[in-house]
Amino acid sequence: MQRYVLAVRDRAITAESTDTTLVRTSKGVDEIAIRFYSPEWLEGFSLSCALYVGDVLEEQALTLTQPLGAEWLAEAVIAVPDTVLESAGELGVTVHGVISGNEHIITERAFPLTVMLEGDGIGESPQPNP
Repeated sequence: MQRYVLAVRDRAITAESTDTTLVRTSKGVDEIAIRFYSPEWLEGFSLSCALYVGDVLEEQALTLTQPLGAEWLAEAVIAVPDTVLESAGELGVTVHGVISGNEHIITERAFPLTVMLEGDGIGESPQPNP
């Protein structure tokens, strides 16, 4: 199992993992940890994230846990959805929060991870679908 760590600071998402390449053959195995460093995300928002490669979009609710003594404020861990591993390319991520349907907070769209073709991903480049 591989864990990919993303950081949310204010409205930006960046990769904290040194390995940012997901391989399509790892379906059902890998997970993404989203760490929140800005307190505004923890003010009662119902949080979700959107993951997409090309036209494929997968949305998931986020459940926060608060680690003791860590430098980040909270973390949510999700399984990498099989649907976003179907196509090679950049993996886009946004995080969205809503309070009572009126107040919204959303990150900028980021592409911190890449999905590779079958194999171990070493030396391979993302290939477009024909």
